[in-house]
Amino acid sequence: MITIPIIEEYVNLSKCSIGKGSKEEVSFIKDVSMIFRTLNTSNISDPTSLDKLVNDLAQEVEYTWDKYSKIVKITKHSKSW
Repeated sequence: MITIPIIEEYVNLSKCSIGKGSKEEVSFIKDVSMIFRTLNTSNISDPTSLDKLVNDLAQEVEYTWDKYSKIVKITKHSKSW
């Protein structure tokens, strides 16, 4: 007899998304562009300061994503990305 273990797995039923061509997408791109333009790179003198700058950048982009994205339910008819 062969026993096949079945592992319980969490399947995410929603995702965050910004509609292509939407006003939210335009605003998101505009805000992220501004984040990059105002990035102060003159203080990068060692790996620690670079790491801090990259982490700050990631937080800013994540905050902007959360600001403009909406939660969308994933269904069997959803597009695969």
